[in-house]
Amino acid sequence: MSKQKKNRADKPDNTVRSDYYHADWTIQSLWSKILQFIGRETEIPLEIQRRDAWTAPTKQSFLQSLFRGNQLMDFFFVDVKSAHASADLKEDKEYYEGKLINKIDWMILDAANRCRTLKAFLDDKEHFTGTIPYTDQQSGHLKYMIVEKRYWKDFPLSSQAIIRQIQVGVKVIVSASREQLHQRFQDLNRNLTLNRQELRNAIFRPASGIVRDISLTDRGMADSALNALYSDGQLKRMADDIFVAHLLTWCYHGLSGTSLDDDTVDSLYLDANRTRLDTAAIQVEVILGVLRVVFASAKESPKPSVVYSFIIAMDELNLWRNIKNVDVLAIYKDFKKKHNGFIGESHREISLAQKKGKVLDIKKTYARIEGNVKPKDGHAMVRVKWADVRKTMATQNDIPSIQAAFHNNGAALRAPA
Repeated sequence: MSKQKKNRADKPDNTVRSDYYHADWTIQSLWSKILQFIGRETEIPLEIQRRDAWTAPTKQSFLQSLFRGNQLMDFFFVDVKSAHASADLKEDKEYYEGKLINKIDWMILDAANRCRTLKAFLDDKEHFTGTIPYTDQQSGHLKYMIVEKRYWKDFPLSSQAIIRQIQVGVKVIVSASREQLHQRFQDLNRNLTLNRQELRNAIFRPASGIVRDISLTDRGMADSALNALYSDGQLKRMADDIFVAHLLTWCYHGLSGTSLDDDTVDSLYLDANRTRLDTAAIQVEVILGVLRVVFASAKESPKPSVVYSFIIAMDELNLWRNIKNVDVLAIYKDFKKKHNGFIGESHREISLAQKKGKVLDIKKTYARIEGNVKPKDGHAMVRVKWADVRKTMATQNDIPSIQAAFHNNGAALRAPA
C-alpha cells in the first residue's frame, strides 16, 4: 500500500467533510470489522434501509465486479459510538444510546445489499459463477480462470489471498442527527434502482413508521392480507408498504376520489398532520381486517387491482362508515358478480364514445384506483357505476341484493379494537 493510501486508511480525511471520513478498506478489513457481525454488532436499520431485494443475477454481477477490481460505489457506515458522543439533540442522543444498549457498534447506512451478498458468499451460503483472479505458480503473474457454482471455501488459496486484499471505498459517519441519516440515504439513492416506496421508507417523518408498523403487523398474522396479495419477490420490493401507503393516503384525505399519484403519496409522508395520520391509520387497520376476512374465504388468489376496486366500491356504497353492521363476505360475493360486468360495460362505453369522436366527462379525481399502474378510463367509470348503484339503492323499491347484506351482525367482521 502506498504511503498516501496508508494515511488515508488510518485517519479521517477532514478536508472532505467534518461528519465523516473516507478510507480504503480491504475485503479482509470489511469482513473483520463489519460483515461477520451483521445481525449482531452490525445493524442494517430497517427504519432507513430497503429490504433484501437483490436477485441472483444481481448478486453474481456484483461479485464479478468486485473480483475484477472494478470501481464500486462507496460503502457508508455509521460509527455508533462516535455519533452518540457527538449528538446534540436529546432524541438523537437517545436514539444512538438505544443502539449501544443493544450492543450495536456499526450501522450500514448504504450498501446493505452489497454487504448481505458478500457476507453470504464468505459464509459459503452463496456460490459464484464467473471469472476469478489467481496467481500463476510458474510465472507468478496475476491471471483469471472461469469457475461455475464455486463456493468461497473451494476457491484456490491464491484466489482467496488476492480477493482478501481487494480494496473498497468506505465512508464512516461519525456525526449525524437521525434526520440527516435518513436524508443522506435518500440523496445517495435517489437516481439509482430504488423504487419510490424504498425511498419513502427512509423519509424521517411519522408516516414512514406508521406504514412500516401496519405492514409488519399484518404480515405477521397467519391470515395476512398482504401476504395473500403479493408474491415474495414483490414483498422484497415493498409492494406491501406501497399498498398500505395508498390506503393511508386514501383514509387521510377521505378515501373517495383521492388520487394515488406518487406526488400525492409523497406529500403524505412529508407534510401530513400527525393527529390525522393516527386516525387514518386506524381506518387502514379496519380495511385490512376486512380484507383478511374476505381473503380467508376466497378460493382464488386476490388480484390487487380488484382489491382496490372493492375498497372503492365499499366507499361509494357508504359501507365503511357502518362496517360492524355489514356482512363483508356477502358484500364481496355480490361485488365480484357486478365488478367484471362493470369493467366490460365501461370499456364498451368508452370504445363507443371514441368511435363517435367524443370524450367522456369523468373527473380526474376518479381516475386512479389501481395504485402505481396508470389507470384506464374504464376503471374510472367503474367508480361512477358503483356510485350509481348506491343511488339506485336509495331510490328504488326493488332493492338490489347487495343491500340485503346490511344486518346487525357484528360477528361478521373482527375489526381491530
